[in-house]
Amino acid sequence: MKHLTNEINYDSTIELANIKDKYNKSVLFHCYWSGVLNEKHLISIKSCYYFNIHNNDNNHKIILWVENTT
Repeated sequence: MKHLTNEINYDSTIELANIKDKYNKSVLFHCYWSGVLNEKHLISIKSCYYFNIHNNDNNHKIILWVENTT
């Protein structure tokens, strides 16, 4: 895995997770989950949505892949 920074400060690192203004084309975010979906996974997807998709004009999307669940 590539580390983009060694910083631990929230204000300086949260911008690394925010791609709203960094891509000119649509981006697909893939989430993989095995087993029953739970609140932790939902929070992760909501965070991705809030920082990268909400109010974005480039039509970014999240695709959730699940296995071993009903």
